[in-house]
Amino acid sequence: MKKRVLFLFLMMLLLAPVVQAQIVPGVIGPNYSDSRRYAIDNRNDQRIDLVECLDKWTSDSENIHPDIDGYPFLVHGWGAGYIETKNMKYECSKINYSFYDQKIVYENDNQIQVLLYKDTVEQVLINDKILVFRDLPKKDITVPVELLVEGKINLLKNYSTRYEQGQEAKSSYSSRTNSKFVTKVELYCSLDNGPLVEIPTKKDAFIKMFPDKNAEIKDFISKNKINLKKEKDIIETFVYYNGLK
Repeated sequence: MKKRVLFLFLMMLLLAPVVQAQIVPGVIGPNYSDSRRYAIDNRNDQRIDLVECLDKWTSDSENIHPDIDGYPFLVHGWGAGYIETKNMKYECSKINYSFYDQKIVYENDNQIQVLLYKDTVEQVLINDKILVFRDLPKKDITVPVELLVEGKINLLKNYSTRYEQGQEAKSSYSSRTNSKFVTKVELYCSLDNGPLVEIPTKKDAFIKMFPDKNAEIKDFISKNKINLKKEKDIIETFVYYNGLK
């Protein structure tokens, strides 16, 4: 009897689907060769590969490169996590999210690839950060956004980055400036995973986003001195609301 059970167990292992990158449907995209993989520094004709910068990044720097200020990725260096579809989960030992072109990049078979299959992906985990694909209002694009708070009303965060060329000193009275990545963030909410709505900065408009708990939210903001210009305070408010019955 024990031998029969062991035999069946071994057969199940042999027949179980092996999660290898090259056969995962709806996950594996093309190699990452987008022009925004690179930052061009016109001052010295440098073509800087941002993926190589991830490989070389060390914890003593907040910038992506010695000649470029700012950091256009979700986590410093490579993160670890997974890509989850409706049918399976693909583990990634090297994965990150580029704000510069708003694409998720990861390593597969020693190649850096880009995730394009937005319709089949449920969520992406990078370290402790969860990303989901959503349509941005008024922009007609679908991008990964970070899920900050999950509940009846979700709180989500969109990142976008622009690249600004540095300048040589124009005179003896000015100095050379580094090129830089400038990242902009936008907060959105979503009721029951519906369309995204941008978070208002005015208190009255913010409170109206919680129609069933106006009084409770108004009281919470007052008692806790919530500052709607601070992300952590907005997160705190959403956590409180989603915990109400």
